[in-house]
Amino acid sequence: MSPPGRPKGEYRSAQHGGCPLNEPVRILGAGLSGLACGIALARAGREVVIHELREDSGARFADDFQGIENWTSDVDFFDEMRQWGIATDGFDATELREISVIGADDSVARFASRRVACRVVRRGTLPGCLDQGLKADALRQGVEIRYGSRVEPDSCDVIATGPRGTSGIVRAELFETEHPDQVTLQLNQALAPGTYTYLVIVQGVGMIATVLLRREHEVDAYLDATIAAYQRHYPALQRRNPHRITGAGCFALAGHYKEAARCYVGEAAGLQDCFWGFGIRYAITSGWLAAQEILTGASYEQAVRRRLRPLQVASLANRLAIDSAGASGLALLLKAWQWDQRRCGDGLRFLSRIYRPTALHRAVYGCFATRLLAPPSERDAARGLRYLRFRDHKPG
Repeated sequence: MSPPGRPKGEYRSAQHGGCPLNEPVRILGAGLSGLACGIALARAGREVVIHELREDSGARFADDFQGIENWTSDVDFFDEMRQWGIATDGFDATELREISVIGADDSVARFASRRVACRVVRRGTLPGCLDQGLKADALRQGVEIRYGSRVEPDSCDVIATGPRGTSGIVRAELFETEHPDQVTLQLNQALAPGTYTYLVIVQGVGMIATVLLRREHEVDAYLDATIAAYQRHYPALQRRNPHRITGAGCFALAGHYKEAARCYVGEAAGLQDCFWGFGIRYAITSGWLAAQEILTGASYEQAVRRRLRPLQVASLANRLAIDSAGASGLALLLKAWQWDQRRCGDGLRFLSRIYRPTALHRAVYGCFATRLLAPPSERDAARGLRYLRFRDHKPG
């Protein structure tokens, strides 16, 4: 049932963004992108109603760890959020300036930066989770959030519903430990074909995960092997009360980021990092950009194409390169990263270089993108949404 005052499918002209100034802005989805949009609008004096099908923000997560990268821009993302009026002190965030990376040969490299390279946050419904921090900020600004609310997308102005498909999965184990805080990646085809595994320990809570972009037949076998590998490197882990979780991610490139005056944000627009899955920055940024169209008339479509789509293209080109090169490509990536740190003394610079869009990224994408992206389905044809294929298992 459509909310009162906006018949299904009806959009009337307004001063900015197609949203009547005398009506609330309606957002579908109370995830990060929807909350960021709502915060920006409410701070500017607009009435905002967010409809969320689930019972709480972050309910699709298991209070697990994710990272907010800081290498795709010279501006610290928390500084940017604060400039936008989004509070960064309502959730727990652990700053990372150093990370360990284990190669396929079990060698360990350590990378350090003077800047914050990444922030580790938790996603879910517990106090201190990123979702709960943005939810509290939105409520303080006067946003009305209706949980358990099912409405038609075409009765809303902004669509922030999260992923509709699956491009890959994360299989992980959460546990308690007395081990000191630690963040380690492992680049090993035997544990995570074409991607990576990771260990995160923050304040007595640990997580070991493998990222899979193919439909592997024995997902838990990969996780078992991953846990054994980290246990060898960190024998003092002493994991207690372990339990396993599964998460899904979705990457897609859109031909258009609006449909019938509605802005699609976050993973509803396919906005995700195809290379290593650091998509939180994309989600929050897209929500803020959608708010700017509604408030000022600044084109959301153009802003996404200028600011976020080039990063997506670069991440897809990186994914294509690693997929083609296989284990040797991952080994070469690690060696190049080490060489660059020795040369410049900063481990963050290499990540910035491979993530920042270049002509080479655009050329690789233009020539080979169809190898990884499926053609639009009938329901996604209007926006030309092409999903990263969640491919079948490839033996050997």
